[in-house]
Amino acid sequence: KRWRSRDLRDAVDEIEHLARRWNIRSFYFVDCSFEDPGPSNDRLIRLAGEIIARHLPITYSAFFRPDFHKRADAPLLELLRKSGLVGALIGVESAHQAGLDLYRKHTTPDDNVKTVELFRRHGLNVDIGFIMFNPYTTFAGLRADIDFLETHGFASNLSNLINQYALTMGCDLDRRIRADGLLTDEDEPFGYRFADERIARLAAYIRDFADRLPPETNGALLRIQRNIINLAYWRRMFESDAALRQPIVDL
Repeated sequence: KRWRSRDLRDAVDEIEHLARRWNIRSFYFVDCSFEDPGPSNDRLIRLAGEIIARHLPITYSAFFRPDFHKRADAPLLELLRKSGLVGALIGVESAHQAGLDLYRKHTTPDDNVKTVELFRRHGLNVDIGFIMFNPYTTFAGLRADIDFLETHGFASNLSNLINQYALTMGCDLDRRIRADGLLTDEDEPFGYRFADERIARLAAYIRDFADRLPPETNGALLRIQRNIINLAYWRRMFESDAALRQPIVDL
């Protein structure tokens, strides 16, 4: 019913304990509301200031909304970088308005592009959350999604091309799936039919391609691609600690 925040000093106390006692240097804020609710950036500013004041030798990544560009400016991004921010996972989910509306994102395709560009201008690694297939996927929507992924350098991550919406009990989309008679098994994450059978065949083909080419890899292709993406995080982690600075081979 209401947004609740953990005390920032308490959170940084925990980070400091892990960093100094256990030499853990890399953190991930898995928080879909990492930014403040509303237009204020006070919470982000206080978090960054607390980390900087304690001289914590850490790097971190965090979730950000696609409309973050509306509230962020260069001083805020540089403050976050100074505190150790090395990358952002942006919950894009879809690159066309019909898809965004289906997921109730309250954002636009233009928001997606502007926030990706914002982080990249400040030298931060960008990854995205993306859902290529859902029960109502259309070929026009797929074309827009693929254009976005190719244009902005996300198509090399195979998971972005095969990710499929997983049933989330109680949300509006699940209720629509039930009302339209597309639900096949509520106990399975993909227990639904596609409205367009051609999309169902295409999604199955792409998943089969990723899983079975070649079959002996057992999903290694996806893991390799994920590790290549994560190289940017590792690079910044090493660069942030003078004691760990070593030459890193460019791929």
